[in-house]
Amino acid sequence: MTEDLASQLMAHIQAKWSAEACCPLCQGTQWEVGGQCFELRPWRQGGQDLASDYFLPVLPVICSQCGHTLLLNPRAAGLTLPAAPPLGEAAPPRAPEKPKPPAKRKKKRAKR
Repeated sequence: MTEDLASQLMAHIQAKWSAEACCPLCQGTQWEVGGQCFELRPWRQGGQDLASDYFLPVLPVICSQCGHTLLLNPRAAGLTLPAAPPLGEAAPPRAPEKPKPPAKRKKKRAKR
């Protein structure tokens, strides 16, 4: 998700939610925006209908305390989504994670 889209989403949330928007599970009030936009597609008997042109875009908003996740529709919120790559094409690669240093092993002392 771009920084612009994340800031648009946060502005929408702040305008619509009350000052104390509580998580329905833990009553926490700290929320974070998920890092990607997802799509929900129709389900048909036997599996997901990947051939359908219809999908519902959703942006996750996650309770920082318990992980409860709300899905908001960016179109209904009036947000502008960036163009998605066509089906079958890979999304742009993510930045590589920094390698973790190897764990130090304790040397075993030889028994005498």
